[in-house]
Amino acid sequence: MSAVICGPDSIDRAKLLTVIAIILLITGIADFAGAGLSPNTNEYTADGGMFLAPRITTQILPDSAQPDQQSNAVISPLAAPPFSYVNVLGSSFTARDSGTVITYASNGCISLTSGDRVTARLDLPDAAVIKYVRIYYNDTDAVLDLQTWLTTYDPGVTSVDLTTVSSSGSAGYGFAISPEITATVANTSNAYVLIAFLPNSATLRFCGARVAYYPPPYLIIY
Repeated sequence: MSAVICGPDSIDRAKLLTVIAIILLITGIADFAGAGLSPNTNEYTADGGMFLAPRITTQILPDSAQPDQQSNAVISPLAAPPFSYVNVLGSSFTARDSGTVITYASNGCISLTSGDRVTARLDLPDAAVIKYVRIYYNDTDAVLDLQTWLTTYDPGVTSVDLTTVSSSGSAGYGFAISPEITATVANTSNAYVLIAFLPNSATLRFCGARVAYYPPPYLIIY
């Protein structure tokens, strides 16, 4: 058996290599932490330039014709979370006043024989961010259209319409999507209600509404 004896020079060289390795490791971590995520390319950049790094975020953008629709998205903590949804069937809406008479049609759709407004309470988690309202309808009326509002109430004090969306045309079953909004839910002080304006017409049916929102941070699980 032979023994390997390390002299002082060998020991110092080993220490030097260890120190260099630690410095390189720390430098690499700092560069990665200081990198910014380019919103257009999803690549990391440092000091204004592109450097090679794995893409850790891949997000399939919504259909341009349906901006409230996100599906099959792979999300990392650096990306916006996918939408969550609340669906309210047309037959779940109730008359806003005693003069409104609701007639059930089919498949969750309703029409009115008197009165013109129905409402539904909207339950969303506190601090959620509302983005879109989509309505579903069956409209074969060549003249009349229906309209839906998302309204917030400070009970007994005031109300604010956050957004509105209407049907159009007379092609039958369809949907329409509101403009994009950014409204943070504050359940402590506000109540949230969907209000549908539905003129009396057997050929104009309201089938429901869907609200797209970002869940509050404490409910996001990756």
